[in-house]
Amino acid sequence: MENIDTLINRSEAITEQLNKIVQSDDVHVIAMPDGFSLENLERFEAQRYHPRGAYKTRDYRDLLAYAKAREADFTGSALFIDPEDMIARVIFDYDGGRGHGNNTARYDAKTTPLYCALRRICHKDLTSQKELVQLLEDWAGDIIAHDKDGAEIPLNTAVSLLSSLTVEKAKRIKQTQGDWEHERTVAEQAALKAEGQMVAELRITDELYTGTAEKITVRARLSLVVADDKFALNLRLIGEDKNNRAKAQEMRTMAEKALQMPVYNGQYDSK
Repeated sequence: MENIDTLINRSEAITEQLNKIVQSDDVHVIAMPDGFSLENLERFEAQRYHPRGAYKTRDYRDLLAYAKAREADFTGSALFIDPEDMIARVIFDYDGGRGHGNNTARYDAKTTPLYCALRRICHKDLTSQKELVQLLEDWAGDIIAHDKDGAEIPLNTAVSLLSSLTVEKAKRIKQTQGDWEHERTVAEQAALKAEGQMVAELRITDELYTGTAEKITVRARLSLVVADDKFALNLRLIGEDKNNRAKAQEMRTMAEKALQMPVYNGQYDSK
């Protein structure tokens, strides 16, 4: 049986060879003998061997400021912007896909209070008269109501129309939107329109996401669903994907002006 000195000498020799292998740029895979492991001594050092970390923010201006302050410390950084999920992600150690991707900064788009209030109702299947009235009253001057012909409806009138809506009135309003409307006389159409005036669309003009600057006019269409003795309201955003693409393009333009790194559309997974 081998004595302790022989085992120690053999262990030291193996360790020396492993250190040489680990420090070599030409070796990528090694077979470890049983009972041996590689120990990372970084935790005992005053600083890390390589910078890494994940910065997160909900304001796009903060992301650009952070990336601008740090990109000079790296070579091969890149920014990826995903218009579908409205996410922007900087990978400082990207290096054309060869980097480890352990040092990142990420912006998850946060809607402005106004846009958030509108989207919250639009993303519901159905909404109530009370919710719509409260929305208009809470954001008076920021949300503008329009009828089906595009004419602006004053706030007080819009609130009154929504508050006083009944099943009978909802049925009459649906009549004015029927396919046979062109067959009515001008007088009949005018009378029905006066009797069945209703809010058909809400509009806002806003930056939509924190840290962006360009304002976009967002339209939300109000639909009446009438069945038997019941009616329901549905508010739906028009062109939400188109608006997100426009904001993503704005974010890309801002980044290209502020940063030296390349900017790409889409997401990158550094597996």
